[in-house]
Amino acid sequence: MKEKLPASIKEHKFGWLLASLGLLLLLFPFLESEIIGRHVFSILLALILITSILAVSETKRILHLALAIGIPAVILNLAIYFDPNPAWFIGNQIFAVAFFLFTALVLFMHILNKERVTHDEVFGAISVYLLVALAFASLFLLVDRVEPGSFVKNLYPSGGRGIMTYPDYVYYSFGSITTAGTGGIVEIGSFVRALTMIESVMGLFYVAFVISKLVSPVNIRA
Repeated sequence: MKEKLPASIKEHKFGWLLASLGLLLLLFPFLESEIIGRHVFSILLALILITSILAVSETKRILHLALAIGIPAVILNLAIYFDPNPAWFIGNQIFAVAFFLFTALVLFMHILNKERVTHDEVFGAISVYLLVALAFASLFLLVDRVEPGSFVKNLYPSGGRGIMTYPDYVYYSFGSITTAGTGGIVEIGSFVRALTMIESVMGLFYVAFVISKLVSPVNIRA
């Protein structure tokens, strides 16, 4: 059974998701602050959760799955404020990875089954790319916590080594998926190297897929 959304929201649901993801990138510098960054990220995570659920809420089944994965991620993220237990942190990252990948997969299947791609589907395609990057950022963070020392952050020009923070993992992930490079962050562990290669290949193939979808004869208007 399909859920009915207001027309104004339904027509631009992928656009709202892309806007929330774009806001995360726009406010990325503020995430560097240990105190302000936590608050900003919690607010943005909740916003991305809401817009993601709106984007994938075509059926009750998908909606319930999105809620079952997304809500625990937000709750665990808030729990870390009051009790910085490593178990809460690991659980939060696991649910975050699952939620980002689930949302990206639902959007991807929606776009794949569309005969004609609209502007909102283009926004959805971009959102998939960003969601996958965020999923890998959380995955890299999770692996680095389980296997400390998987990443080395070089500080320039001093040449020292810094402590990896969430924005560093996001920066590294986007550098990997776009193959633009990761600057002064170097992966050391063999597992994160494998994940980095997987993300890079996924990024390349996905861009090729989106371009082929957009320029297909069905989507070209005479």
